[in-house]
Amino acid sequence: MPGAVSYGAGAVEVEGLLEFQAAMKELEATVAADLKAGLVRAAEPVKGLATRHALESISGMKRLKNSAWEEFRIGQSAGLVYIAPKERGKKKGGQKRPNLAALLIVKAMEPAAEDARPVVEASVEVTLREAFARAGV
Repeated sequence: MPGAVSYGAGAVEVEGLLEFQAAMKELEATVAADLKAGLVRAAEPVKGLATRHALESISGMKRLKNSAWEEFRIGQSAGLVYIAPKERGKKKGGQKRPNLAALLIVKAMEPAAEDARPVVEASVEVTLREAFARAGV
């Protein structure tokens, strides 16, 4: 069973989450789907705040308004839910702003994660409680 929710280096870490997710595979598919949806929901406030921070804190982003660079997406892999820019860099040719990735991390994503910390932690805890209740744990 997952333990404490801790926060550091711009990420929420749930102790034992990987083990919990492994146990969830043995349960009904709907319980696992509910858990996944709940974790993605927990990342929504960070996604919205990151967009706001990008537009307010990074010079030139307002000129790019309505481009995919100021928008973020929520991704998920084993034991991890994250936000990333919706736009992806090009592998060929010169980059107009080679430092944009670092700026997005430092000025948008990390501040958004910190600002949303209490809401994210509460949302993850509710999601886990609901998953446990539905699984009968």
